[in-house]
Amino acid sequence: MSHRPYPNTDRALRQLTRHDDETPPIPAASLRPVTPLEWKLFDGLTAVTQAAGAALAESLMRALPAAGEYRLSTRPGVVSGGK
Repeated sequence: MSHRPYPNTDRALRQLTRHDDETPPIPAASLRPVTPLEWKLFDGLTAVTQAAGAALAESLMRALPAAGEYRLSTRPGVVSGGK
């Protein structure tokens, strides 16, 4: 297959259409019922990830500059072009 520097939309759509009637394989592990312990773990992980996501969003909002405020980069060469 030769190198394609840019994706071709029509080619990708034809490929999706060609494989449209295929069903993805179902892993054997997903065929068994979920145990109560696994539900408890899922619920705990959901709570932890939601709390972590909220904390991350809050910290990102605090890191944003205030309206009209400009923060100069401290990395060398980013703004001034010097070293």
